[in-house]
Amino acid sequence: KSAFNALLKTLEEPPPKVVFLFATTELSKIPETILSRCQCFEFKPLSHQQIIKQLEYICEQENILSDGLSLEEIAKAGAGSMRDAQSLLDQVIAYCGKKIKSNSVEEILGIVGKQTLEKFINYLIKKDSANLIISVQEIISAGKDLNFFCRDLAEYIRNLMMVKLSNKPEILLDLEICNLKVLQDQAQAFHLDDLQQMFTVLARTELEMKRSPLSHIIFEMSV
Repeated sequence: KSAFNALLKTLEEPPPKVVFLFATTELSKIPETILSRCQCFEFKPLSHQQIIKQLEYICEQENILSDGLSLEEIAKAGAGSMRDAQSLLDQVIAYCGKKIKSNSVEEILGIVGKQTLEKFINYLIKKDSANLIISVQEIISAGKDLNFFCRDLAEYIRNLMMVKLSNKPEILLDLEICNLKVLQDQAQAFHLDDLQQMFTVLARTELEMKRSPLSHIIFEMSV
């Protein structure tokens, strides 16, 4: 607070030809005395398609061959940030060279493919606890990121719910990554309340994993 108060005099009487730019992710923490002297612009995350389009442009300019799924996975891992998505693309190019394939992307980024997610949900439908835990151990052994897996699993649960709720789920799903027929078959095994409860558990689990050095144990117990 004292630092902002010290800045206030400079903001009220700025030096000639000087423009101040402030950036924050927590606007609520900025005092009103500062905000009232600023123009505020809120930047939103880029859409998934905007990021993919830019990644496709970069690959085209650099003569890099990539399949649609690999760029989908990179854009998804970027989570709305073009900078992060481009950094991930750089990592993948450094590893793959001029030809990018989805299995290489999954290996580098530590994410699991849709086959692993489908198999995991099938174990859940069968209430096969033993194979669920074995699957978690296999994911860890393969060097995959459990935080990514938890997030992707939550999204998969969301997709199952969209299939149950909508007459036209294809407009709500990314069919590059999803197998609609598999989702429709699996969704029949769940009640909407089950899916909502599982999503809530996974959302809470992801937060707890970020705060704990025992993330794998937290995830196992949640499963």
